[in-house]
Amino acid sequence: MKIYKISSCDRFAVITPNYIGAMKKLSNPWELLDAVEQNKSLKDLWVEHEGIVEKKKKPLADICKASTGQLVFSELTVKKIDKELSVYGEFLPMTYKERRYWLMNIQNSIPADGGNSISDRSDKDWFDKITFKEKDIQNQLLWTTPLDHNTQIFCSQRFIDLIEESGFKGLKFEESLAAT
Repeated sequence: MKIYKISSCDRFAVITPNYIGAMKKLSNPWELLDAVEQNKSLKDLWVEHEGIVEKKKKPLADICKASTGQLVFSELTVKKIDKELSVYGEFLPMTYKERRYWLMNIQNSIPADGGNSISDRSDKDWFDKITFKEKDIQNQLLWTTPLDHNTQIFCSQRFIDLIEESGFKGLKFEESLAAT
């Protein structure tokens, strides 16, 4: 079984949550960042807010990878595929220029094994050495791993097919490793 690492396509602008703006609306602002860092549910801490766009001169993506183990979906995208993906995380509302977007906070974290320490690796070497057990990912579409603090997002071919069949643009899939 092939495993793919997800990133945002360079041809599109990336929409990310404005955590600083959201924190200003909370009574305990650091609780939100702690939950993000620890890959916990955000639904009880979430405050709808205006997202931030990087590379503003590029067209907006239908779906993009936020800076952590999260994806951002346009409203049309989430309406078409949220039933298949809702078991993998929570969808949280945000806006950009008065349009609704949804942050998918991926809560499907699967253990992996790595072959070297963080201090002496390059990202390429690191991802060449992460392995998942096939039995753990066999029926999965989308997941992160606590081995890298749930920052990277991995997927199966079934997830890629779902995105491509729907015609959504904005993600890039890099074949990174095979399951053991």
